[in-house]
Amino acid sequence: MKHSLSWRSAWLTGLICWLLLGAPSAFCSTPFDYQFDSGTNVVTWSSPDPKVNLKIEGPYLALTSNASFPYIISPPLLCLADEYDTLIIRMKCSKKDTATIFWATDFDQQFNANKLVNFDLGSANRFHTYYINLRQQHPAWTSKILRLALSPFAGPGKAEIDYIQLEEENLFTNLQSGWAEFWGPKGRKTIGSTINVIKSTDFMGRPINVYVYAALLLVFIFSLAKLLQPLFTKPLKPIPKSHIKPKFSIKDWEAVGSKVGGCLIFFWILLELCSTYTYWNNFRADWQDYSGKSLEQKAAVSAGPDFYAFIQFCKSRLPKNGVDIGLIFPGELGSLDLKGRYYLYPNRLPENCALDKNTPYVLVYRLNNSAYSSNPNYYLFAKRSEDQYILKRKIK
Repeated sequence: MKHSLSWRSAWLTGLICWLLLGAPSAFCSTPFDYQFDSGTNVVTWSSPDPKVNLKIEGPYLALTSNASFPYIISPPLLCLADEYDTLIIRMKCSKKDTATIFWATDFDQQFNANKLVNFDLGSANRFHTYYINLRQQHPAWTSKILRLALSPFAGPGKAEIDYIQLEEENLFTNLQSGWAEFWGPKGRKTIGSTINVIKSTDFMGRPINVYVYAALLLVFIFSLAKLLQPLFTKPLKPIPKSHIKPKFSIKDWEAVGSKVGGCLIFFWILLELCSTYTYWNNFRADWQDYSGKSLEQKAAVSAGPDFYAFIQFCKSRLPKNGVDIGLIFPGELGSLDLKGRYYLYPNRLPENCALDKNTPYVLVYRLNNSAYSSNPNYYLFAKRSEDQYILKRKIK
């Protein structure tokens, strides 16, 4: 007995030590551990945007921004994605917003929308520690990582960064990252423009439904095993025949069903809470963005100020009765065709911005060298800037 207790104590002690030692802290040192209390790391993180100011303030790296999308870039990392997959950031921001992590790899050396992960900042003006398992949350975290980019918020604001660490995952960081991922920006958001399709939120890189099904299956198996246990165990004393119950009764099966049903209700309530939290955050963001603004100002917020100004420029040049148009733009800007189709009415923009060879007008947004700009069948009709203009088909 003493040997058994000693073995169990040693095993439990080892498990606790593994969890504690595996958990990162502000004082541990990793190959990619950027502490900003001495000023030695300030030159390693930089921003190409002149509207973003970086400097050491006390023990923190202070970021002050007047840019629309401020971000800072790490020094060269050259690390393997499979070995270093968890990013840990401790910082304080002046407003509640959504932060974004970008990265460049040896296969795709640009920071773009194909390689990013968002996470909620939480309450403003308080330090928070964020755990982001990039490999679990995005399939593009692969191969060799060249650099990281961090955008703490959108628009003007200030952030104070205590430290940034990139290290290998462990149980503690996985649970922290998974919990933040479950309640994070993705939540249970509606896909596209329909309320009928709602994406399941993720936990540790997998849809929460995977864990729901696994939990329901385990509850059913254990409940069934408990029900079948008398068939495989012999009683210590003989049981009188008058006390012998039927091997399977309706009440036994009802007990199994109630346990599975209770587990299902628990997860249903959890997912509804996640949905409600997501809708509440959306409502607060929309209230902040749209409350007290005119219809014109709301449209500019919805479409983006620059894109909406481009739309207004195009509508002022295109025929008033509406014509067939095409719209081309960089793919990383997202679904601008949906916004363009709405705000450019009565002009007719086809699905997916499919261009026909006879399209009379082509609107070019954020592209300097469009294939149509050198097309001999088109000429420059109107120009807002070097990368925003209208091309018109020549009439033969």
